[in-house]
Amino acid sequence: MFWRNIWVGSNVNGSKSDHSCRLKLERWKRFLIFVQSVAGQLWFLTKVAGSVLLAASVNAKDFFVYVFTGDGKGKTTAALGQALRARGRGWKVLIIQFIKKIPSGEVEPLKKLGIDIFPMGLGFVGVSKDKSSFKKHQKAAQQAFAFAKEKVGGGGYNLLILDEVVVAISLGLLKEGEVRQFLRKRPKGLNVILTGRNASESLIEGADLVTEMREIKHPHKAGYKARPGLEY
Repeated sequence: MFWRNIWVGSNVNGSKSDHSCRLKLERWKRFLIFVQSVAGQLWFLTKVAGSVLLAASVNAKDFFVYVFTGDGKGKTTAALGQALRARGRGWKVLIIQFIKKIPSGEVEPLKKLGIDIFPMGLGFVGVSKDKSSFKKHQKAAQQAFAFAKEKVGGGGYNLLILDEVVVAISLGLLKEGEVRQFLRKRPKGLNVILTGRNASESLIEGADLVTEMREIKHPHKAGYKARPGLEY
């Protein structure tokens, strides 16, 4: 009776009135179904639009700066693993090694995979067997950094690894401000990985990802020397 009263009032006598009421009631039901359908579609479109906007914001920046730091073993190792993964995806990879002089075990295999790697250091700074002056170490680090900027400046590289550059900065071989400026103005699409202990707060703050390697146990504490194949 409620629906009938809406459309025909209280006087609904007779078959014609009943038939008319049923028609109007059916039309009303169809209208409600239509409204519900439209509302549902609008809700769905709103959700889809929100998801698209969220995805766009997440992917707005698709090139990053990683920092691997800490006093534990594994910083260079992690960076090299990242280089292999990137190369497996067809990326062009450049690795510049600061401080390190003796080619490590990874150099030749990486070259065979098409990864550009250049050890450009003079060895550990200030150790007993160090025969190079601080100025020579400084010059070598600056040349390595200039070489890296020149290589990536032409474009084409997707990943640049500056191995032990954080150590070079902490020792005063490079100016942190120059490195940070390079990171800000680097070519679009270039991902950069910095490795080395003693990363400053400003380097950490400016990075997108920071991992700290923490030494819990190491054979060198028991007197074992670095072993080829494991440490280099």
